[in-house]
Amino acid sequence: MVESKLFVPSAKPVHLVKNFHEVPTKKITFPLIAQEKHDGCYAFAVIKKGDYRIFSRTGKSVFKALKHLSDELRKAHENSELANIVLIFEVVADNLSAAAIAGRCQDETNLFPEAYAVVHDCIPYKDFVEGYCAYTYDFRYHIARSAARKLNWKYSENTFVNNIAEAQAYADAIIDRGGEGAVFKKPEGTWQAGKKDHRMMKIKQELSYDLRVTGLSEGAGKYTGTTGTINCFFRRFGKADGEVVGVAVSGMSDAQRDAWWNDPTLILGQIVQVNAMRFTEFGMLREPRYKGVRFDKDEADIV
Repeated sequence: MVESKLFVPSAKPVHLVKNFHEVPTKKITFPLIAQEKHDGCYAFAVIKKGDYRIFSRTGKSVFKALKHLSDELRKAHENSELANIVLIFEVVADNLSAAAIAGRCQDETNLFPEAYAVVHDCIPYKDFVEGYCAYTYDFRYHIARSAARKLNWKYSENTFVNNIAEAQAYADAIIDRGGEGAVFKKPEGTWQAGKKDHRMMKIKQELSYDLRVTGLSEGAGKYTGTTGTINCFFRRFGKADGEVVGVAVSGMSDAQRDAWWNDPTLILGQIVQVNAMRFTEFGMLREPRYKGVRFDKDEADIV
């Protein structure tokens, strides 16, 4: 028996999530499906004959560390429960940040058995390869939920919000109990590879952007002779048409400061998660702090 050719994903396989405040109000239509945003690593799984792999958001890495999940995919397919679909989900592990989870997923030596999946979308294999699916999200969600139940995986719970105030209140309730925030999706929204628009939006706990590292600056005092800050580009108020400015980011460990100063290639060009308290009156990030390298992404939020 000849196995089917293994799937190799395109450069932009996943529908990205846009910050709610970046979407023009006139483009936001209600009701919207609301889901809790999990602090994990975005991933997708191919389920077809001879191919049961889990990929990173960009499709450039295979998550070998998630062997326990890929084994479950294979068993479900062999039992004729699932076939010719791609599941989009969040890899989650209790008490670990998104950056830490992404790093563990990338590990090609050690397994990550404590990780679990929270499914939120499902695309027919053929549509995923072509980069577009005309099925509405409402329809795709029901298929995704059914697949998750067959795998005994978790899945995103849905509710509906009818205006911006309800959307903000839903996100605030999650944040108040210590959650990450919320994602909002158009029930009639289609799926398009690499697209980032009003079909899928998020409200997070604090300002958080994934920025590309463009340089290093030496520190002062105790940080003389090592990395003081990593430097990134940002747009004022996080707006797509905002003035491009530099942002100096701190918050890394002493070991990271020394390693990067001795070998800047370890961090230059990487996408890093930067969190901040809020915007200053001039649209700059207030107290920007380094949270970790986003190994699952190769494009910055602000370009």
